[in-house]
Amino acid sequence: MAHPDLPAEQAYLDSAYECLDEMREALVRAAEAGATEVSQQAIEDWATGRLRTLEDADRGLCFGRIDSEEAADPLYVGRR
Repeated sequence: MAHPDLPAEQAYLDSAYECLDEMREALVRAAEAGATEVSQQAIEDWATGRLRTLEDADRGLCFGRIDSEEAADPLYVGRR
């Protein structure tokens, strides 16, 4: 029998992965935004580095949740 919170948790994670995809797409677009050859290369290098930092999220974006009586919303623990 599934836990009653499972559908809401899955929806949260689905949304988090959608946001991650949007972040990656924005970095790809930014990499093409240089006005000059030098600025283009600098932006592309920066975007490539940032994309590399997001690779670990593919191994699991969130791996835990902390519920607190003081906070209205749970705190998700993860790589991003």
